[in-house]
Amino acid sequence: MGKILDRTVRYNGKEIAYQLEFKSIKNINLHVYADGRLSISAPLGTSRKYIDDLVLANAERIAKSKQKLQTKQEQRQSQKVALEDLLCIEKQQLRLGEFVIPLRIIEGVLPEVAFKDGIITIMQPDINNISQQHQLIMQIIKNLAGYCFFNLVMNVCFNLREFNVPVPQLKVRDMKTRWGSWNVPKHIMTLNTKLVFFPKRVIEYIIVHEFCHFFEANHSAKFYAWLDKLQPDWRERKQLLNEWALRLP
Repeated sequence: MGKILDRTVRYNGKEIAYQLEFKSIKNINLHVYADGRLSISAPLGTSRKYIDDLVLANAERIAKSKQKLQTKQEQRQSQKVALEDLLCIEKQQLRLGEFVIPLRIIEGVLPEVAFKDGIITIMQPDINNISQQHQLIMQIIKNLAGYCFFNLVMNVCFNLREFNVPVPQLKVRDMKTRWGSWNVPKHIMTLNTKLVFFPKRVIEYIIVHEFCHFFEANHSAKFYAWLDKLQPDWRERKQLLNEWALRLP
């Protein structure tokens, strides 16, 4: 990877800053990031003046892209739900997708959390320690997610029994860029912990999506043919996923 150069050009009295990197590539690539940064990669030997002129020639398009991304970012921020609102500690309840679980906070010698008879009980020396309450709740959420996901996975397996799909080993973990993954050789399905905050229809969509990788490893036309066959309404479910994803803190 070559050295990244910080450069600036002026267009209609305003500065356009960008980062330039020379690589062993054939074409010049311009990319505007969500935070407004402009990044350009160019073939080795391309003159810097040529790149400057290219930025100026595309100045209006770059400005529109930045504005579009900024608007989308603002919309996402306005739709996000605070963690406190998802957990609803003040209302003594926990919202998981379409379900509401009663939440009880009591004094205890050590900070602990338990789920029994459909009620989450938090025990802590200082019941006003909100940060600790969040940590304890997220701890129990992972356990609840595993239980919830396992039942849904088994239901999908039952519905797909005619296709001889294997019952996967289920793992639940926090993931930044994926909602799920499928390790075909080892029959391991991994689901994102945050899915527990989503409606059942969304979780089912992710599970069926991952099962389709049992038939097709990549997202080819054959993969989507399987998805159409196994879950005809997957597009509506995916749209619901995108809508709920905007709400997550």
